[in-house]
Order: sequence, then structure tokens, then C-alpha cells
Amino acid sequence: MNASEFFLNLDRRWIFLVIGLVVLLPIVRPFDLPGIKPTDQSKNYFDTMNAVPEGTKILISADFDPGSKPELYPMLEATLRHAFKKKLRIVVMTLWLTGIGMVEKAIKDNVAYAKDHFGVEPQEGKDYVFIGWKTGGSAVVIGMGVNILEMFSQDNYGKPLAEHPIMAGVKSLKDFKIVVSLSAGTPGFKEWVQYGVQKNNLTFVGGCTGIIIPEAYPYLQAGQMKGVLGGMKGAAEYEKLLNIPGTATGGMVALSLAQFMIILLVAACNIIYIASGRWRKP
Repeated sequence: MNASEFFLNLDRRWIFLVIGLVVLLPIVRPFDLPGIKPTDQSKNYFDTMNAVPEGTKILISADFDPGSKPELYPMLEATLRHAFKKKLRIVVMTLWLTGIGMVEKAIKDNVAYAKDHFGVEPQEGKDYVFIGWKTGGSAVVIGMGVNILEMFSQDNYGKPLAEHPIMAGVKSLKDFKIVVSLSAGTPGFKEWVQYGVQKNNLTFVGGCTGIIIPEAYPYLQAGQMKGVLGGMKGAAEYEKLLNIPGTATGGMVALSLAQFMIILLVAACNIIYIASGRWRKP
């Protein structure tokens, strides 16, 4: 059997195995590719976060569910890492009940990451706090613009919020330097812009799934959002700017390599078929 016959009769499961490995390896061990080039909107998100002085208090609202985790969870991780690296003080919340478990995991994992990679040891209650979830969507945002401690009397674990040192001097949204919303839909960044930014003159950045990124552009053009991350690509661009490859970078590399491999295999199959001479046979 010559080479062309060998490849034409190759069990397709070997092809599936090669594609599987190409997709899996960058996800298990993320690495960078030169093709990831940050857009202006991602740079603005990074620059806005990066300009905040050490010790400043920021609010992060993780407004998504497990269905949008591949796109938005990497944004949450990268934002937490950026904040911990700069020694910011972080209040985290969610407008989605289904987001609670993911926020808890992200905080736990990235506190450990900060200790291992940045040499800082964030303390719960002093450097960060997770205040949990409240139903109401836009009503929650409006209430926080008036009095946060009335809207959230305790943290996610039942401890009175006023007892946390990080909340000293915090009455309303105006007491945060930056507000971040990572949004999969409603409630999300639109509610934060309409009921938070407008009324309280907030510095606001956001992230969203790729399918709703066009809805953020009017707010960017109006200056109501300073920067936005769009989908997994936006998360990977943020990781690129941080120089910390994560799951978004791994996902984008996996997609790129898989597409390249499919194109390569299609081209190779056609070349081998032509070389075999089968196309001449009636």
C-alpha cells in the first residue's frame, strides 16, 4: 500500500483524536499567540482599571449564569487578578441568583492566585467582600445609589456588612471609584448605566457576551462606559494586556488552532486524493 492509499483508508478516529488534542492542550495549559491584538475598547477597560490608585474601593457586579460562563468567567477572573495585583479593595456582588456559586469560586481561586503570583495576601472583610445577591434588578441599583447598607444589610454569609472594615465610609455607589458589570443580559450593564451611572456620575466599565456587544456601543460613544470587553475575544485581549494568559487565551488559541488544523486537513485530503489518481476513474 502506497502513502496515498494509506491516508485515504486512515480510520477517521485518528483525525478526531488529533483535533481533540489540538483543542485540549491550550485549554489545559494556556499559552499566547501573536494573533491576539487588543482593541481600543479593551485597552480602555484595562487603562481605566490600571489608573486607579492602590487602596481604592471598586465594585464588581458579576451579572451572569453558568450558560455564559465560557465568555464572562474569564473576565471576572482577570478583573479580580488585576485588582488584587494593584491592591485595590473589592466589593463583589451579583444581580443574578445563578451567579453566586461562580463568584464564590472566582474569589477563592484568585485570592490564592494573588498569594502565589503577586506576593499579596488579600484579607476577607478588609481587602474584599462578597455581598451576594438581591432580587430586583434595576431597583437594587437604584437602592444602592441611595444607601448600600440598607439594600445589603449583610454579606453573602450572613455577617452584618457594616462590620467589615472595607465598608467604612461607604454609603452609596458614589463612594466607589469604579463600578464594573460583567453582563449576560438583563439585569446587567444597561441597568447599571441607566440607573447607576446617570444618577451618580460613576466611572463605569463592563463586559458582556459577544452576542450583545453591539448594545454596549451607544453607551461607549456617549461616554457612559469607559471601556468594554466583548465575549471570549475581549477577555483574551484583557489577559494579553495583563500579561497573564488564562482560560480565555486558551480558548481563543484552541479555536484558532482547531480552525487551522481543519483547513490543513481539508487541503491535505484533496492533495492526497489527487495524487492517488482516483479522480480519473469513472
